[in-house]
Amino acid sequence: MKSVPGLLVSILALACCRVVLAQTAPATSAADTKTTLEEVVVTAERRSTNLQTTAVSATVLNAADLAAKGVNVVDQLQFIAPSVTIDNFGQGIDFDVRGIGKGEHNTQTPTGVITYRDGAATFPGYMTEEPYFDVADIELYRGPQGTLVGQNATGGAVFVTTNNPKIEGGYDGYAQVQYGNFNDRSVQGALNIPISSTLAARVALFGDARNSFYNIADRTPADACPKSSYSGCQADYNPGRMRWGAGRVSLLWQPVPALQVLFKIDADYLDNGAYPADPFTDRFPVGVPTPAGVPNPRSSDLFDITANAPQRGLDRFTRSILKIDYTFADDIKLQSVSSYQFGQTDYTADLDGTDSGSAAYPLLPAGYTFFDRVGETIYSQELNLISPDTGRVTWVLGAYAQSDLYDWLSPYQFWIAVGPHFPNPTPSASNFFQPYSYELEGDTPNEAYAAFGSATAEIAGGFSVTVGARYSYNR
Repeated sequence: MKSVPGLLVSILALACCRVVLAQTAPATSAADTKTTLEEVVVTAERRSTNLQTTAVSATVLNAADLAAKGVNVVDQLQFIAPSVTIDNFGQGIDFDVRGIGKGEHNTQTPTGVITYRDGAATFPGYMTEEPYFDVADIELYRGPQGTLVGQNATGGAVFVTTNNPKIEGGYDGYAQVQYGNFNDRSVQGALNIPISSTLAARVALFGDARNSFYNIADRTPADACPKSSYSGCQADYNPGRMRWGAGRVSLLWQPVPALQVLFKIDADYLDNGAYPADPFTDRFPVGVPTPAGVPNPRSSDLFDITANAPQRGLDRFTRSILKIDYTFADDIKLQSVSSYQFGQTDYTADLDGTDSGSAAYPLLPAGYTFFDRVGETIYSQELNLISPDTGRVTWVLGAYAQSDLYDWLSPYQFWIAVGPHFPNPTPSASNFFQPYSYELEGDTPNEAYAAFGSATAEIAGGFSVTVGARYSYNR
């Protein structure tokens, strides 16, 4: 084991006028000129503050903004926020802000832009394409957020807050249905349920299904088809049909004004079907031979490809978050955020991207394939002590602990291989230890502990100074 302690100290100075010109109405004289400012609230400092007077660079979108801009998944944030690039490879993303983020698609490699859901840090590697539904707001912070967020926020951080139940809100909700090309059907909705004068619930659902963009064919000669649990060479090579389903149940209990208990549980089934691909030689024009000497007869259409192995891309996970806020008589707030998350990701691919072994590719092996099934379990606990918003000095003290276990179950739930077993992605004695294969099993446990604090002092003239420090211990 390796222990890595770390200390981060930051000082930020902010000069900001209290009124920012957002819009000027037409006027006939200077006396009639009016300015209006829409207040944007952020929670980067574990309290609700005005973005215009907080020392952060952020893009904040509420539910109306998300709907107007068509933001349904994390990929689309790069189109509405500056300095953001997102490379989506299906079951995970490379998220960069100002060029800093992550370039490896796994959990062991720390992210550079961390995502929080309802106050809890989420999966850092895979299972990151969770849809945005029944969302209250999204806050995207640019630049290091290490003091209050931790080591995984060198590029920035994203805070996603879903709608809470409303105790006094009555029965309220919404429903949305859409239809698009490739038989894309989507539905989402939510319902607020008042249970008593101190208790309310909210149920939100999401579903999306779409046909594939690709047509996949297998040209392997019938007499070369391997015998397996799959039916010959014309097995169902999922071409990339998307099937997503997600749901959330929230409970809010407030027995007295000083105490608020919020519990949320999410369950997601995100089936991307597959990630089809083909070799660059398949794009050679008709008449231009491949290295094997045979041109691809289907090169005229980028979406007509071949394969001779099953493909799959499936994420399943559940997340539970318990948030407790208690306000003392002096308005100091004690906040606890606990989370449990468990997810499993499956990925199966035809690595050579073609029906190799056919007449068109006689020089290539009979099929490079990849298969993995990875589980991840996260426990986290954060405690914050937050000063009142009034006064010239405000402060936050906090502590954080997290356990993250990343594992390939036995036997060998991660492998790359070549051979006649390729239509069957289930490891067995017959397909282990081949000359062109390797298999892995085992787990990677990670633990992180931190203590942090931040204080902001108001200075005359609208100036403020923020000082923060964080001590981290990672194993």
